[in-house]
Amino acid sequence: MEEQIDTEKRIFEAAKRVFVQKGMDGASMQDIATSAKISRTSLHYYFRSKEKLFRAVFDDLFGQFLPQIENIMFDDCSFQNKLERFVSTYMDMLLQNMYLPSFIMNELNKNPKFVIQRLSQNGLLSGRMRRQIQKDLMEFDADIEVSQFMTTSLGLCVFPFLARPVIEAVFLKDDTCAFEEFIEARKSIIVETLMSQLMRNAS
Repeated sequence: MEEQIDTEKRIFEAAKRVFVQKGMDGASMQDIATSAKISRTSLHYYFRSKEKLFRAVFDDLFGQFLPQIENIMFDDCSFQNKLERFVSTYMDMLLQNMYLPSFIMNELNKNPKFVIQRLSQNGLLSGRMRRQIQKDLMEFDADIEVSQFMTTSLGLCVFPFLARPVIEAVFLKDDTCAFEEFIEARKSIIVETLMSQLMRNAS
């Protein structure tokens, strides 16, 4: 049983690496088997098709993250507290999976319907969550749409990971600050920026 769990974990990690490098269309089961250091026959024992493995990897990533976000968004606390926890949780998840933004962007360009479908099924695009955010924003009486606020929020969080090589080469090259430290400091900057936006748009 332990050996089976270990093999599944190796397959998942290998699949993540290969899918990030080549995307779902460019990856092959042989690529994944080679990366996992198992035979293709063994890989097919666990996952019969590349599509099933891709869905499993995709759902596993968001399945770990989304319940935490839902707990935050529906908690009975101030919106600033929710925002602080959301930014911290989201960026910690990206630190642990730094390939994820590029992975999602690549698949959005190649298979937008698939990504939207999986995100919807995982609850990220649920109307319930949008309505809760709208309710929270109304407390500020701010003239700002949920779509605009969330696009700004996600963009501020994700961009440093997409631009990591540039940030490290240009801004952190002669600094003792590691990228992880840069992200930790950026969390509060993002919250302050978003809260300032709300205050400026308040009636």
